[in-house]
Amino acid sequence: SGITRGTIELREELIDIATILNAAVEASTALIEKSHHQLRVTPPYETLNVYGDATRLTQVVANLLDNAAKYTDRGGRIWLSAQREGDEAVIRVIDSGIGISADRLPHIFDMFTHAAMSLERSGRGGGGGLGVGLSLVDRLVKLHGGTVTAASAGPGTGSEFTVRLPTAEMRDRLAGEVL
Repeated sequence: SGITRGTIELREELIDIATILNAAVEASTALIEKSHHQLRVTPPYETLNVYGDATRLTQVVANLLDNAAKYTDRGGRIWLSAQREGDEAVIRVIDSGIGISADRLPHIFDMFTHAAMSLERSGRGGGGGLGVGLSLVDRLVKLHGGTVTAASAGPGTGSEFTVRLPTAEMRDRLAGEVL
């Protein structure tokens, strides 16, 4: 509710993306192991720093991992990776899960969108949620000056969520140009 009211304050600091990945994996491990999923983590090849709130960015990645675990049938695969692409730190969560239909994809970050998917999945042990998680992810990423996108070829094909954040170097450059 703090985000929708605009009252959330970020505690920004210089953070290595690898630290965020490690904390998110730690937060999501129980759910991933409970479902017997295979998790592959590919950290960035180099130190990849952003300015951000470590707690909130960990929440973003953990939420994406949790969703991947919830919407992937038992024994599925989840990949978490991060890398530099130009002036952006790019974090991807890819799963072999149930996928997202073309008609739902444009609305995936709307509040309560997952609620309908959760109801559909509840008969199969999906354990969904209220549908606020991806909306929260979207808003937190935007507060950090980034974007998040979702992609899927449709039902049964898995999903890919991509978070793009400005690197610390880019923000430092932009701040220097403003002065």
